[in-house]
Amino acid sequence: MSTIGTAQNTQGTSPATAGATGTTTGTLTSKNPNATMGQADFLKLLIAQLKHQDPLNPMNSDAFTSEMAQFSSLEQLTNINTNLGGLANVQNAVNNSEAMGMIGRTIQAAGNSVSITNGKATSVNFNLADASHTTTVAISNSQGQVVNVLPQGALGAGNQTVPWDGKDSNGNLLPDGTYTYTVNAADASGNPVLSTTYMTGVVSSVSVLNGTTSLNVGNQQVSLGSVMNVK
Repeated sequence: MSTIGTAQNTQGTSPATAGATGTTTGTLTSKNPNATMGQADFLKLLIAQLKHQDPLNPMNSDAFTSEMAQFSSLEQLTNINTNLGGLANVQNAVNNSEAMGMIGRTIQAAGNSVSITNGKATSVNFNLADASHTTTVAISNSQGQVVNVLPQGALGAGNQTVPWDGKDSNGNLLPDGTYTYTVNAADASGNPVLSTTYMTGVVSSVSVLNGTTSLNVGNQQVSLGSVMNVK
């Protein structure tokens, strides 16, 4: 802090005193030069300055007042951080309670994943902003490789559900797991039509990992923040 440096320069009229102050400051900072100064460190430094100041040339009152103001600000920031931590814990508890209430209910959540469980695949869901003239759904595996393309032709505007049998383009049943899909839609002039993908399913359980709450839908994990609708 600049004010502390000013106080030490003022004390420089007494070499012995300046040396003592420098030693004290070095002791406070040499333990861990990367550490952030806390309230206790601030008080130690302030007391050291008062203890070693020259009685014939005491610390300037303006500098002392400035340092006390900085200490007050440090204390307020510490209290704010403590309160924010408490609020975060409360919010996590609210999220967990809200998630528990979704167990057994059907949700609609943003996302573009489908899953195959015991050989049975979930449906592909998306919304079209306008009617389309051509529509295709490309399904990819976890490596990003397209395993099947489902042509849908012309579709109206609004929510769409496309069933998938869980098979690849050669008619072979794919292994259980999670897959992703993309929708390509265009109008009669070839202009792209905006599509928004989402998934639906019944929440079977809730998982909390590193403070993040997720809903388990089939073998998929859905973040609480992505939920669009609960039925």
